Amino acid sequence: TPQRRAPEVNSQQIAQLSGQHTQMMGVLQRRLDQMQRLKDLWARGDIASISSILNMPQDHAVFCDFARAVVLQRLDSVLNLDACLVLLPILRDLLSSKYDDFVATALQFIEVLLQNFSGLIADTRKSCSNIPERQLDLPREDRLRKCNACHDHFREIHKLLPESQLGSRFAGFKPTLQAFLTGC
Repeated sequence: TPQRRAPEVNSQQIAQLSGQHTQMMGVLQRRLDQMQRLKDLWARGDIASISSILNMPQDHAVFCDFARAVVLQRLDSVLNLDACLVLLPILRDLLSSKYDDFVATALQFIEVLLQNFSGLIADTRKSCSNIPERQLDLPREDRLRKCNACHDHFREIHKLLPESQLGSRFAGFKPTLQAFLTGC
């Protein structure tokens, strides 16, 4: 069977199509700009500033692109507790999305964060519960504050986990999250 060749498209045709879809071109340009900003933050290691860029509902698509890239390229080892603390509220908000793809991406990324940080959060909360209040250790107290906040975010997420057919795709995640929450 002969292969079909894609029709030749010139710049005039592209300009004509672009002119007919100015709103969509604006959306796509904004999404590209936001992704470039995220990429720049990632390159600088400033993951904690991501929430300052993603401040509008339409940015959920951008964040999902970012989250998918992190998961697919197995870049989660670069994430730290500060990033976990910043990303969990964004992911919590995505669980309420009307788009199943956004919810699935959020669940997948939450699962990655739980795998990477559950041990640190649980160990920090347990070890700090035995420290006398008068003992001053500012870095440990800061880490405990972050771990407690992450634990609270995971608790909120647990309450929002979908019961839809999407939930069956992540059926093993809910008990894992529940075990983490009750264990620390």
